[in-house]
Amino acid sequence: WVGLMNLENMYGTQDSLMSTFQQALQQNEQLPVYYKLTNIYQLSDKLDLAEQLYQTMTKKFSNEVQVWIRYGMFQMQHGRLEAARNLMKRSLKSLSKQQHVTIISKFAQFEFKYGDIERGRTMFESLLSSYPRCVDLWCVYLDMMIQTNDITTVREIFERAISLKVSVKKMKFLFKRYLKFEELHGSSDTVDSVREKA
Repeated sequence: WVGLMNLENMYGTQDSLMSTFQQALQQNEQLPVYYKLTNIYQLSDKLDLAEQLYQTMTKKFSNEVQVWIRYGMFQMQHGRLEAARNLMKRSLKSLSKQQHVTIISKFAQFEFKYGDIERGRTMFESLLSSYPRCVDLWCVYLDMMIQTNDITTVREIFERAISLKVSVKKMKFLFKRYLKFEELHGSSDTVDSVREKA
């Protein structure tokens, strides 16, 4: 079906593509077919059609976190920052509370990559104030901050992370990450300092 939709997109009409798309929806699980068509539209630079399809998907699959994430990334990649930020707010109304951390974390990552780094930092800080013992969040935040090359701020975040009261296994993991960071970006003194704290 993907091959047929590609052919219809390249050589057929919009009507013939929609006919193939409808047939694919009837014979397959629907969400992956929608994803494939949005990818086809994006690769062929038909962004308006991709946008329309994403809007349909957010209505039809409003409880699917990946739909919102993909749509948000699409918006951010194409410089539609405000639209993406509004989309995140809409997604929080449609998704369950358990999915809020995932969606906010992803949109914060998009801010780091495509938007405003400070806004991304604020989003992560807000999440961490609500979920301070979530080591995965700390790690994603640290990864994003390391890419900014703001060494001092990254050290401060690592110091906050290693002061948490978490299991030995998680603490060991954080110290390994901190040590690796200092080996790459620090001096022998900073490496020794981390080893002493461990």
